[in-house]
Amino acid sequence: AVSALFGWRWAFIVLAIPIAIVAIRAMKLSEPVRGATDGGGTVEPPLPFWAAVGVTMRIRTLRRAYIAATIVGGGLVPLAVLGPLFTDRIFGVGDFGRGAIVAANSMATFFGVQRSGRWTQKWLTKSMGEPLRWTGWLLMVVGVLIACVAAAPSLPIYLAFSLTASFTAGIFLPPLVTTQAFVAPARVRSLVFSFSSIFFVIGAAVFFVSPLGSLSDTYGIRWGLFASAPCWALGGIVVLTAVRFVTDDVAKAFAP
Repeated sequence: AVSALFGWRWAFIVLAIPIAIVAIRAMKLSEPVRGATDGGGTVEPPLPFWAAVGVTMRIRTLRRAYIAATIVGGGLVPLAVLGPLFTDRIFGVGDFGRGAIVAANSMATFFGVQRSGRWTQKWLTKSMGEPLRWTGWLLMVVGVLIACVAAAPSLPIYLAFSLTASFTAGIFLPPLVTTQAFVAPARVRSLVFSFSSIFFVIGAAVFFVSPLGSLSDTYGIRWGLFASAPCWALGGIVVLTAVRFVTDDVAKAFAP
């Protein structure tokens, strides 16, 4: 609404206010006790950075997960960038409308995360690798849905596929994060979560500097958006190859 009324620069200025409040609040949070929820004895202090990197990269499940994160990053960030541009160029949606669509997709993702939290607990009762198996399949479904989004002939059809893709993307996050928490020893767990974000960003950077990043300018926004779909599907396939390592990696992480 601010962008539509006063221009996009003011929208960024307004956004800075809640960001600053959250940042200040986060600085006052106390450091949690590492491994406090794992049970057992006292957990040793965190490892030095490079030693922690070595431990992290020796975990087979995480190596596959980081490869998948790099690939999916090639579809995640471009989707966030190209999605609003798509509704502008193809359907002529204005500032307020694009903001409303982004907000609706964000809420769909939020609802997906909420539902998935409960489902992940059920999946864990079957096997430690079951949540990651669902993650792989859901990533492939997101890829198919994004391809449908790129081909949408009208705004209502676009919204239907877009909201469904956003909801599904929310579902895959809790089982992925839960699996990472289980396979990582407490001393490196925070680094494990940070690394996931880093690899997502690396994948996005590779997408934009590669020929895929210029497809929108060369062949149109539909092809640019469609190019991100295979990244999700391929990332899901890589995740599925990690399922067989989960149980063994969890046992090693919790070994005395």
